[in-house]
Amino acid sequence: MAFFKDEIKSLFCSRLISMKISGKVISGLGEGRAYMKKYKKNLEKALRMKLYPGTLNIATTKSYNFHKPIAVPAPAKNLFPVKCVKAKINKKIKGAIVMPIKTRHKNVIEIIAPVNLRKALKLKDGDMVEVEVKWQKSQR
Repeated sequence: MAFFKDEIKSLFCSRLISMKISGKVISGLGEGRAYMKKYKKNLEKALRMKLYPGTLNIATTKSYNFHKPIAVPAPAKNLFPVKCVKAKINKKIKGAIVMPIKTRHKNVIEIIAPVNLRKALKLKDGDMVEVEVKWQKSQR
């Protein structure tokens, strides 16, 4: 019975927190597609969505830390695990932000989605993009 009470309490004592990140579309290093081929299966399983085999890079003014990211195991011994958070891109397309443990990027966010984001949102280098991340925060 206590477990049931805790579940009800968490429903009423939690609130949805939202973080919006804006950045400019930039061309990547050309490695996103290659890494997506390697990580795609693990990312799709962790995120429960089919993914386009490429990334969209946006340059931001600062680095971000995300609450409770999803851990994605490395697909091979010579690779590293990654973390990701689900996100919504330009209020239209559900996707995720991928955070590699090892990266050359500084203040760049890599976004993945079920579609080619450049084509679906008609984006080119320099265009502004808004990415929204939401999570539940407990008020205990």
